[in-house]
Amino acid sequence: MKLTFEQHSFVQIKIFMKKNKQKALVKESKKVAKQEIKNNIVEDLKKLVGRFGQTSKKMDKVIEKEATQLAKKLSKEFKVVATAITDKKIEEIKPTAVKAVKPIEKAPAKKTAKKPTTSKENTPV
Repeated sequence: MKLTFEQHSFVQIKIFMKKNKQKALVKESKKVAKQEIKNNIVEDLKKLVGRFGQTSKKMDKVIEKEATQLAKKLSKEFKVVATAITDKKIEEIKPTAVKAVKPIEKAPAKKTAKKPTTSKENTPV
C-alpha cells in the first residue's frame, strides 16, 4: 500500500508528536525525581541539625543550596524508561512538599533554691 503525500506527512507528524510527548514525560519525571531527592535531603538534614540546636537561617540556606547540587548530581544517574512513564499520569508523580521542621527548644534552666535570710531579730546578741 502506497501512501499519498498528505497521509505520509500525517503519519510523520503523529510519530513526531508521540516522541516529543515521551521526551517531555521523561524530562518531567527526572525533574520530579530531582525535586523529591532534594526535599528528602533537606528534611533529613534539618532534623539532624535541629537535634543539636544549631539551626539558623544561614544554616538552612546552606542546606538548601547543597541539597540542590547533590540532587542534581544524583538525578543525572537515573535512567528513565519512556514506556513505563507513558502508562502513568504526571499527576501521580507530583513531588511532595517539604514540611517545616521546628528546632528543638532547650529545657528552661532550673531555679536554684535561695538560702533563707536571717533577720537581726533572730540572731543572738
